[in-house]
Amino acid sequence: MQTLLSFLLIAVGAGQVVMMTAVIRLPVWLNWRAETAKLEPVTRQVFWIYAGYIFTTNLFIGFVTVGFPVELIAHTPLVTALTGFMFLYWAVRLVLQLFVIDKAAAPKGLMFKVGDWVLTLLFTFFTAVYGWAFGLNLQEAI
Repeated sequence: MQTLLSFLLIAVGAGQVVMMTAVIRLPVWLNWRAETAKLEPVTRQVFWIYAGYIFTTNLFIGFVTVGFPVELIAHTPLVTALTGFMFLYWAVRLVLQLFVIDKAAAPKGLMFKVGDWVLTLLFTFFTAVYGWAFGLNLQEAI
């Protein structure tokens, strides 16, 4: 069971790294430069800082997961907290994807429709695998 979870963790981490290499084009696809130009300078700067932090966090979580899949199910308090964070991070992102993002305002076209479905499936996969790791770690920690 732990071998399967380790394999799935590697797949999740790799999925995040691959996703972030594609998402790097998001500012171009969604015309962020023109859209953020309408904002006050401080708001624009905060937006870009937040975007950078989110990008870096996603990439870091992906690299940590690929690099340390066995350690992520080691049942230590630190690993339990870390996998709990990873689970909640992606669970919240999945909820935002499903119920908060206004799809009516999204760009039209097959590429964006497919992208939405792919992201939703990835976020579901990330949430499920990190949830399993967190549950396993929490069960052993209790």
